[in-house]
Amino acid sequence: MAVVEKRNVTVVGNGTRALEELIHADDIAINRAELYLHLHSRHLTEIPAAGESVILNPTGSYAHGADCVYRPELVTDALRDSVTAYCRQFPGLHYARLDLRAVDEDELSAGKFRVTEIGGCCHVSSVVRDTSLGVWNAYPIVWRQVRLCLQAGADNLRLGVRPVPLTFVLTRWSQARSRSDTFAIVDRT
Repeated sequence: MAVVEKRNVTVVGNGTRALEELIHADDIAINRAELYLHLHSRHLTEIPAAGESVILNPTGSYAHGADCVYRPELVTDALRDSVTAYCRQFPGLHYARLDLRAVDEDELSAGKFRVTEIGGCCHVSSVVRDTSLGVWNAYPIVWRQVRLCLQAGADNLRLGVRPVPLTFVLTRWSQARSRSDTFAIVDRT
């Protein structure tokens, strides 16, 4: 349906400012400064070399500040074929949002990637997070997703698959809301 590139939030050292100063001085990083200061608390006083890029959002997720950019030009027959072959490994999989990692754009377009996450119908397409598209261009993709997921549900019902009881869903949702997750941080080298 869509390829969305997640671009990391980075600051670039100048050889004189500490990481904490670079975060506060950056127009994008300042928006999630509290998060980045927490994630990089061990390195805030370090001074990155001039020209050294420091990635602030180690997971590359939108929730940690990654910028999402719709990239339809990266979709090729080779990529479609590889994604289809990957998904066929999972019987009963009707719809998935895959988070992919590739060495570069050429490798991705050639269908060479690693899957880092699989999301189902509840994972909305990241295309809606590309602010340059505007709502009129992004939402047709989302509505297509909704139609596909509803069709998958109807197909499952016809096959006799029992739906998950609403009480189970609400219990899991309530448990997830009360969680207090922490982040594992990999030290910068």
